[in-house]
Amino acid sequence: MAKEIILGIDLGTTNSVVSYLQADGKVKVIPNPEGTMTTPSVVAFKASGEEIVGNAAKRQAVTNPDTVSSIKRKMGSAEKVHINATKKDYTPQEISAKILAYMKKYAEENIGHKIEKAVITVPAYFNDAQRQATKDAGQIAGLDVVRIINEPTAAALAYGLDTNKSEKILVYDLGGGTFDVSILDIGDGTFEVISTAGDNKLGGDDWDKVVADWIKAQIKIETGLDVNDKMLNKDSLMQQKKQRLNFQVHSQQQSHFHSSLCLAMDQSTSKQLFQELNSKI
Repeated sequence: MAKEIILGIDLGTTNSVVSYLQADGKVKVIPNPEGTMTTPSVVAFKASGEEIVGNAAKRQAVTNPDTVSSIKRKMGSAEKVHINATKKDYTPQEISAKILAYMKKYAEENIGHKIEKAVITVPAYFNDAQRQATKDAGQIAGLDVVRIINEPTAAALAYGLDTNKSEKILVYDLGGGTFDVSILDIGDGTFEVISTAGDNKLGGDDWDKVVADWIKAQIKIETGLDVNDKMLNKDSLMQQKKQRLNFQVHSQQQSHFHSSLCLAMDQSTSKQLFQELNSKI
């Protein structure tokens, strides 16, 4: 009899990932239909009634106002998202369920059979309402959520810290939309989060916004063109900025960008400027 497969899912603010433990004891991250290991946590609704999830949803975000992202920040709240295309309000659980259902579907296609169970990770600071909302999202997606695991615990396991050695470790988790630092007490095969602090409204998205606002201001100064968020092509300009700024932070002191919105717009930004722009975050 084949061993039961339980999916491990990181339901992230910006991107999500699904994996499972193979028969050889190795963890396999399952690629989505486009071949990438992470799937954007984005859901879009079209007037035709079609629902799009992941990379395809992210690509059309600029032209479709009925696109939902960063829903994780609203988990556990009573806040709903109104979708004009369907004339309906959706809870954070319902939106998250669409992301989970999409990952469940391509995971099943990759593995070759139906999957019924999953473990989902959440930030250590998530309260009971947020944890229950995550579990509800899994159930809506057709998954039996056998356990909700703290993200720092999952990180410690992923890095092979599941030894019998007793120690305290610090896990620093800066994601696309949330940030937390946790101290774990490990010993005798158990993991206990003894302290955690963070901000569920702070992450890479906020850095992107600061830089995007600066670029809009520079375009205004150089050309007089008043650029709004919808005019910024997130799939090309924004992605290029993020990649270049990553290079800045890790290896370079200066990065160059060109705005397709205006041929006359040609600027450079330094690591120092990036740090100054984000000093108040």
